[in-house]
Amino acid sequence: MTTFNGVMRSVSAAARRAERENHRRAREADRMYKAQQKQKVLADASQDYQSFTNYIDVIQSVHKGDIEPIEWELILEEPQPEKPILQHTHEERAKLVKSRYVPSFFDKLLGRTKKKVEHFEREMVIGASRDKSIHEAELKKHTEALNDWNKLQLIAKGVLNREIEAYRDALVYFNPFSEISALGSNLNLRIEPNHIEVDVYVNNTDIIPNYVLTLTSTGKLSRKNMPIARFNELYQDHVCSCVLRIAREALAHLPVKFVVVNAMGNLLNSKTGRVEEQAVVSVAVYPETFQYINFESVDPSDCMSNFIHNMRFSKNAGLAPVQKIESHTLSR
Repeated sequence: MTTFNGVMRSVSAAARRAERENHRRAREADRMYKAQQKQKVLADASQDYQSFTNYIDVIQSVHKGDIEPIEWELILEEPQPEKPILQHTHEERAKLVKSRYVPSFFDKLLGRTKKKVEHFEREMVIGASRDKSIHEAELKKHTEALNDWNKLQLIAKGVLNREIEAYRDALVYFNPFSEISALGSNLNLRIEPNHIEVDVYVNNTDIIPNYVLTLTSTGKLSRKNMPIARFNELYQDHVCSCVLRIAREALAHLPVKFVVVNAMGNLLNSKTGRVEEQAVVSVAVYPETFQYINFESVDPSDCMSNFIHNMRFSKNAGLAPVQKIESHTLSR
């Protein structure tokens, strides 16, 4: 016979089992939450490390990428954009529907023939209006294309005649140095019929982080001060990468015989004790030299040895002031 005490013992045992189960679920939820948080921390650390390495790669890779030379002779051969002709596509389609309409028995019986014909005629008007709108949009695009074609034709003729103003217009039109500007460097150009001199005011050393991020064996992020030698090498690579990119863009866009690029930095002038803009790298580049360089794998600093250049560098002191290469001393 079931007794009151027996029932109470069963109820108490069930309550204890439920309590233990609740505690077990709570511990499991806590364990899963902590595991998820740990994975999130590891994922965040991995993402931060990847962002850091990507940034280091970017500032050393300004010179990379495909740069197609401008074929100015081919631009002159480009035909003038043809003026679009008004097409009656939608109107003709509505006309065809109307022409194929044969009143049905019920159309005639219910007097719907006239209304349907009027509907088809309205569709023809709507179609004609749509065709006109499309034509007007095409005419607008044609006007823009024609203006662009005329502008490029004028620039191409001037460039092939080695006109300085046309050189400037070509650089404004194609804006080849936009990536350099996006990194914070400013340019000053001196253009001659047979060569270009570019002063690039490179970013100061603030563009290089003063720390190094690494991932430990447990997936945690470790941050340490960057050794001065590594810091200076990264800055040298960045400067030389910008110099290479400018030379590549200039020679790809203009038919000049050579380009001189001067990287300008803010350095302490030991004679005056003031921080002044001084050249830290000066390079003269001839287009034929570029044919033998693989820009995807070349070290930008080492690449300077392929050209006439002035550069002084030490791992402890970094880049030092140098004399600019004078264009008049180079073969034309």
